[in-house]
Amino acid sequence: MDFVLNIFMLFFFLVSIIWTIYLRFPQMRVRKKIRKLARTNKSAYQTFLVSLATHIGTGNLIGVTTGIIIGGPGVIFWMWIFAFFSSSLALVENTHAIMTRDQIDGEYRGGASYYIRKLLNKKVLSYIFAFSLLLTNWI
Repeated sequence: MDFVLNIFMLFFFLVSIIWTIYLRFPQMRVRKKIRKLARTNKSAYQTFLVSLATHIGTGNLIGVTTGIIIGGPGVIFWMWIFAFFSSSLALVENTHAIMTRDQIDGEYRGGASYYIRKLLNKKVLSYIFAFSLLLTNWI
C-alpha cells in the first residue's frame, strides 16, 4: 500500500510541477494582482479569503502536527515546497470548475463531476466520481 501511495504522490507532484511551469509560475504572478485588488476592491479580496479558508481547515492543521511528530521539523520545508507547486494544480481545477458550471434558478452548480462530463466527455466516469464522493462522505 505504501508503494502505491508513494507512486500517487510522486505523480501528483510531477503533474503539479508541469502545470506550474506551463502556467509560468502563477503563484508568483497572481500575488501582485491580489494585493492590488485588496486595496481597490474589498469584495474580490474577501472572495479570495473565503476561497483560501476552504482550503485551510482542521485537517490541514492536524496533518501538519502529525507530520512534525512523525517526520520531525524538516517536514515543514517539504510541505511548503509541495504546497507551492500544488497550488497551480488547484488553480487549474478551480478554473475548470468555473468554466463548466451551470446556472440553474439563479444558483451555480458545478465541480469536478461537471468538468469530467463536459471537458472530458466522460458521462459515466463523472457519475462514478460523484458516487464515490458520496460513499467517502458517508463512510
